[in-house]
Amino acid sequence: MNGWIKLYRSLFDNPCVTQSSEHMAIWLYLLTHATPRPYKTYFAGQEITLQAGQLITSRKSVMECVNSGISDSKVHRVLKAFENAHQIEQQTSNKNRLITLLNWDKYQMSEQQNEQPVNNKRTSTEQQANINRDNKNIDNSNNKSIYIKEIGEIISYLNEKVETYYSPTAKNTIKHITARLNEGYTVADFKTVIDNKCAEWLHTDYAQYLRPDTLFGSKFESYLKAPKGRKKCKGSIYSTEGASFDISEYEDRSLFDD
Repeated sequence: MNGWIKLYRSLFDNPCVTQSSEHMAIWLYLLTHATPRPYKTYFAGQEITLQAGQLITSRKSVMECVNSGISDSKVHRVLKAFENAHQIEQQTSNKNRLITLLNWDKYQMSEQQNEQPVNNKRTSTEQQANINRDNKNIDNSNNKSIYIKEIGEIISYLNEKVETYYSPTAKNTIKHITARLNEGYTVADFKTVIDNKCAEWLHTDYAQYLRPDTLFGSKFESYLKAPKGRKKCKGSIYSTEGASFDISEYEDRSLFDD
């Protein structure tokens, strides 16, 4: 626990880390508890060499260190969100977990080491400016494409089901899907929500709400857990296993995330 770590100013550009105060606190815990150099230890009953950027911890240890009333389940969801965002990798045992911070070497290497390859290959002011511009473009691209594969698959599935043409690069679409993925939901969960609401709203006046802003907003979890098997009947009545209800319950626009 001695010594220093680097904390990059771009930390606040990371949407996964800045999701909440708990995300930030746990991320700082991981950074400050990762080992800076290799050493031998034991994990899951076997001797291993812990590499720089790795740590062995537990959800209880994180809770006690962060000390902000955070729950065990919240620690689990945050760590899973970091894993889904490719910030960490983790292996679990029956007592603790081995966490690897990806890109540790990239961000904790010395400034001299970081700049040396550039100094060796580029000399003119113009060339250096081009490198800085290219690196900025790469960073921006990476920030926007953390979940590019998942977002593309989800929107493609929605378009196929509803026969629409929503774009996976729309700003609000990326915002909503990224927020849910950061909370630990999976692509399969998104497809379940799409299936549930298509069964309920498709070919009705409420088909207009089969869109990313509504489906993937703050009511995502309630849509995910909605009863399955609803079938369209005459008029505006839907039923499932003998139960019936009126679709007029949805006329309150506050039920939707516009």
